[in-house]
Amino acid sequence: MSDAEPNVPEVQDGEPPAPPAPPVPDATEAPTPDPAAPPPPPPPADTVPVPDPQPETSIQVNVPGLPNAAPPTLGGAVKVPEDALAPPPATEKHTYWCGTTPDSPIQNITAGGVCFPRWTGRMDMGKDGQLESEPARGALYQLDADQVELVVDRVADAFIRGEGPMAVKMSKTMPYGSKVKAYVPQANDVPLGCFIYMVRMEPTMPVDWRMAEPETMVERV
Repeated sequence: MSDAEPNVPEVQDGEPPAPPAPPVPDATEAPTPDPAAPPPPPPPADTVPVPDPQPETSIQVNVPGLPNAAPPTLGGAVKVPEDALAPPPATEKHTYWCGTTPDSPIQNITAGGVCFPRWTGRMDMGKDGQLESEPARGALYQLDADQVELVVDRVADAFIRGEGPMAVKMSKTMPYGSKVKAYVPQANDVPLGCFIYMVRMEPTMPVDWRMAEPETMVERV
């Protein structure tokens, strides 16, 4: 055998040369697609191609001497003073029992932002379809000294004029309508405090304290 090219057989005298052997494909090279081959079938209708995951990115601001620094803060915002948002300081409060007397011509009266009701309590529908109630005299409030002082000022300025359904609560100093009229007493005017009570509750109270008759804010003459 002579030094011949690889994969090329020796040729004897008088014999035609044999065809060269097909080249051995390189495993590292991708196969060349056949242009005459049919295209691959589409994916089923109930499947969705999953895109390749993208690497997470973040915005970085390059500041000299501060690598990976946060974005700068934009100034010029309108500010609100912190003391304007702070809650008012806590004040000492006490419980007060407030309400109207049984003979008051007006059942529910408001003075100084506090309601003085004749009755409060729970109302519910009973099993037999009848309305059931658990009435209680007056109402309980947690009030501080400033709130009590405001109630006292408003009650001292108010009076009840008239009787029965014609009775109205009025004020001596507040204007009525577009004109300010001076208070002119009438014979049937009664101070508002004669019909309402405001009792400070103590740590120890009688069991039936709500059934007792409380003193009114103004002693009747």
